[in-house]
Amino acid sequence: MKKILFLMQLPPPVHGVSMVNVSIRDSHYINAKIIGEYVNISPARELSDLGKLTIGKMISTIIIFFKCVFKYIRFKPDVVYLTLSPRGFAFWKDALILQMLKVLGAKTVIHLHGKGMSVEVIKSKMKQRLYKFFFKGVNVIHLSKSLFSDIETIFDNNMSLIEVNNGVENKRANERLPSEFPTFLYLSNYVPTKGADTFIEAVNLLDDKYIGRFKVKLVGKISNQKFYSELVNKVEKRFTDFIDFSGPIYGDKKFEVFNNSDVFVLPSKNECFPLTILEAMSSGLPVLSTFEGAIPDIIDDGINGRIFESNDPGALAAILAQYIDNPSLIASHGANAISKYKEKYTLEIFEKRLLTTLMQLIDERNSDML
Repeated sequence: MKKILFLMQLPPPVHGVSMVNVSIRDSHYINAKIIGEYVNISPARELSDLGKLTIGKMISTIIIFFKCVFKYIRFKPDVVYLTLSPRGFAFWKDALILQMLKVLGAKTVIHLHGKGMSVEVIKSKMKQRLYKFFFKGVNVIHLSKSLFSDIETIFDNNMSLIEVNNGVENKRANERLPSEFPTFLYLSNYVPTKGADTFIEAVNLLDDKYIGRFKVKLVGKISNQKFYSELVNKVEKRFTDFIDFSGPIYGDKKFEVFNNSDVFVLPSKNECFPLTILEAMSSGLPVLSTFEGAIPDIIDDGINGRIFESNDPGALAAILAQYIDNPSLIASHGANAISKYKEKYTLEIFEKRLLTTLMQLIDERNSDML
């Protein structure tokens, strides 16, 4: 069997990329067909650590470098799979690991789960040259073809650039009718970029006639206490009885929340290919979200949800009112959401597509060596 060394960010902390990586590490389908070794390359332990440079993280990073090199030398994989962070300290850490293994002769493929490289390389010619240097001779997996443009100025055109959409497990409960008073669910971290403030502002814009005709549930980890406090205080008194804030939930309890909600809302201001949107669709929920990243590839506006501009609470308020006034719309959009999920975004589809891609890249390398 082929040997693959997986270098990836694993929890803690819990975020979209780390959870995708867990699904790969724990995949019975993938691990039955290859010999895999896994190294956690994340020096962070809390979400608040992300993007920060501390002495503790620097020490952890040095240890991670040595682990990766020793594992590669001992394991002798056919290919090294690395989930590369797109920017900041994490990018330079991941890129140096990548370059060290390239020097040792590794066949490498990077899997991008974020965007923002195009913004980084515009800042300076030196950065662009460095990014191109790190990408030279490297195959790339990205989440959607609509995100390919983010790396067009730095990607090595002699290599492969392949789309592999994320996928999630289906844990939907028995089908149920929409509630008379729909529950709008926000499930993400309480950070400004995820747009919970836009959600609350949109609710505040609703007419008095909607009081008591809907519920809002916000679920997530408090990564920014100041933002969270401002968020709670932002709720107008007339809606306080119908809005519930709670902390993070994981595993089966998370899907219980999905299954007890009617519409999923993610007004994100910076996104790539959110797992929570796929999880909501797998639970039969319409999704209301923004034009960020690959979200327009997932949500067909007016079919399985609605798309609106980020930082536009007025547009979101109008959509909320539309769903409250038309319960049948929730049912039809929810049915379309789960149909598209089953067609494109199941965990099984993701696992098969990823493994097929990795095996093809290994075979290409072997044919090139003949």
